[in-house]
Amino acid sequence: MKPEEKIVTMSGISKRLFVALSNFRADPPQLEDALFQLASVIDSTSKYHYPDERSSKKRFVLYLNAISRNIFNIATTGNMILVDCTFMARDGSQKSFGDIVYGIRCSSYHDPNEVDDLIHWGENRSFGTKEGKFIVNGALLMALFLVLISDEANKHHIDVDLFDDDHYLIVKDRHIPFNIFVGNRDEIFTALGLPK
Repeated sequence: MKPEEKIVTMSGISKRLFVALSNFRADPPQLEDALFQLASVIDSTSKYHYPDERSSKKRFVLYLNAISRNIFNIATTGNMILVDCTFMARDGSQKSFGDIVYGIRCSSYHDPNEVDDLIHWGENRSFGTKEGKFIVNGALLMALFLVLISDEANKHHIDVDLFDDDHYLIVKDRHIPFNIFVGNRDEIFTALGLPK
């Protein structure tokens, strides 16, 4: 059975990651849909990392802030390393990466019309903010996908058959199946030639 057929009767992290990958690989890419599939996986993954934290917002933000260095390192192929970074919003306030993505996630669920006020859909070489909006692009979403699929917390919740040889990352003309990254973040850094 093809992965596209298999996910019809699935739910959970595997399905969300597969649909996100399909969304940002679509022609044209559906970046908003991919982001919101990944936000659901962030919610789930953050519960594992912060089991004693009762606030879902705090778990979400703590988790994203903890992995933001890896996300931007991967998204920029090592050209940007974040250290205690904040981004400036339109109103001049400074927000962490986790706070920004959590705000976008909430808007998508509660008032989708607000999303365009929060996101600048950018080119893959643009990161940060533009005109007070947070820049979201395919490189950032792919990096977030890779960090989530490689998170140890998700290892037993991912159907590796969904991410087989037909679904791969292209690095310098090499086709690397996504399933080798499941629960193995070091493999991503090795594949991309980045320091761990």
